[in-house]
Amino acid sequence: MADQIVELQPDHVSKLCQVYNEGIVRVPHCYPVGEGRFKAALDPALGVARGSDRLDNERVFVAMGGSGPAASAHTADLKWKDGSVDGAIRFLIYPPGIERRVKHCWIVQ
Repeated sequence: MADQIVELQPDHVSKLCQVYNEGIVRVPHCYPVGEGRFKAALDPALGVARGSDRLDNERVFVAMGGSGPAASAHTADLKWKDGSVDGAIRFLIYPPGIERRVKHCWIVQ
């Protein structure tokens, strides 16, 4: 279970990439990625502009456990053609089996 929720730091990328790769093993049409490619998907959250025209305010929240980063949620503001904005979860990464252990849901504002 998470001890705390923090924003993504560069030193979290390696462990979260490992969690992602372990989590997609049985998912059709999902393939393991290297750390460089994984980091590139998170770059907006690390302060590197990617130029998306529909996603703003991208952030990654990391659930920290006893051994470091345990899970993450990559969030953004999603802009629609009519000008409205919704919140979106771009990626939700957690270790296999955690859904059976989760007792509570956090909302981070």
